Formats: sequence, structure tokens, C-alpha cells
Amino acid sequence: MIRLRACSLAIVLGLAACHSPSPARAKAVAPKTFDTPEAAITHYVTSVAAGDLDVALEATAAEEMSARYDFPAVARYVPAMDPLNLQAPTRYEMYVRLNKMILTAQGAAATKMFVYALLADVNLEQPVMSATDAQISRFVTAVDPARLKALKVVRVDKTKEARNETPELAALNKKHAAFNGADDQTERLALYQLGDRYYWSGFQLLRYGNRWAISGFNSLMTRMKGVGVEKTTPADYDALLKG
Repeated sequence: MIRLRACSLAIVLGLAACHSPSPARAKAVAPKTFDTPEAAITHYVTSVAAGDLDVALEATAAEEMSARYDFPAVARYVPAMDPLNLQAPTRYEMYVRLNKMILTAQGAAATKMFVYALLADVNLEQPVMSATDAQISRFVTAVDPARLKALKVVRVDKTKEARNETPELAALNKKHAAFNGADDQTERLALYQLGDRYYWSGFQLLRYGNRWAISGFNSLMTRMKGVGVEKTTPADYDALLKG
């Protein structure tokens, strides 16, 4: 597993605050709707492959999470309140904007790591000490995003837990989703093909009404050590799904 150091849009515990939208927020363009988790993930990956970061990030939940997070709820829920590692209270418009900036930046950083993991010819977990001009040049050439045009989403699948969701897990998912003002949450795994190589990665998603959106670029339930992309084969991926 390639461990990627950037923060993802990981699901941060919080509860929705039912505020009336400010005039500025009321004029905002409605986010693109994805009726299924699979649609949101496919939109994200195909947009990244096309080199369109802004369009790719339309599939994230930054807009909703930044405005619907409930700081008091998370402070009551977690063992210790740690304000610097939580989103800011949404009671104040400035903090809503700050939340969105931070979440969007996290999504961009996770996308950078997603792309590097697919293209880089070096071990991203180990810095290259005293890199030579040749190594630097080779890396810059390797991570040319134009190489992603051949990236294909082979399939998107439910995790084993999502396929066999118990009533207890369903209730827990809804509870944690509500921390971000969402109606539900789930996880998915995706299999990609780039040339003759296959890769997989995981996603966390939140549902707001009929819109699914990406909230995290990893899977907490599929032995993922962090945000990352792992080389695989179709057979190994099938085995992974079976758990």
C-alpha cells in the first residue's frame, strides 16, 4: 500500500446544524447531483483522467460538509475536544468559508497523491535523498497528467461490510453521517486500468438528499492504511472484495 501523506476529505465527526442559508449562500449554484456512489466516483476519476481538477472536485462533499458541520455535537461525542483538528463552528459565516477552503484544499492534495500513486516511478513512502538531475527529470516526466488519459474505471464495488450491512451498522452509518449534516454514509472500492496495469483504491461517501458525494479518499473497512492506491490484478481485487 502506498501511504499518501496528504489529508483526505476524511469523515470528521460532527452533526448537522439546521441554519437558514445566508443571502450569499442562497445565490450559490446547486452542486452537481450524483444519484449513486458509483456515479460520484466515476465522475471524479474520469475528470481527473481528463485533467479537469475543478470538475473532478464537484464530486466531493466540501460544500455540504463545510456548512452543515455541528461543532458542539462533535465536541460532545469525542473523548476530548481538539478544536485545531476539527472543522470550525458553522454558526459564523467566516468559518463556513474557512471550512470549505480547507476541505477543498484537502481534496486537491488527495488528488495529487492519487495521481502520483498511479504515475510516479519512485517509492512515494521514501524520499529520494540527494536526487540527481536524471532522477528529477524522470520523475517530472513520469507524473505528466496527460498520461492519465488512458485511465479507465473498470468497476466500482460495495465493500464487504456495505454488501452485508447489519441493522447496527446501518444505524451507526446514519449517526456518523448526521455529524456532517448528511442522511447516510457508505464506502466503495474501485478498480482501475492504466495501460496493462491494474490498481484499486477506496472512497468514503455521504448522501445529502439524492446527492452522493465523496468525503474521503480511502476505505476504513478494507484494511487500508491511509489514503492510497495499490497495484493489483483483477483476480486479487476479487479476492479483496470477498474479504
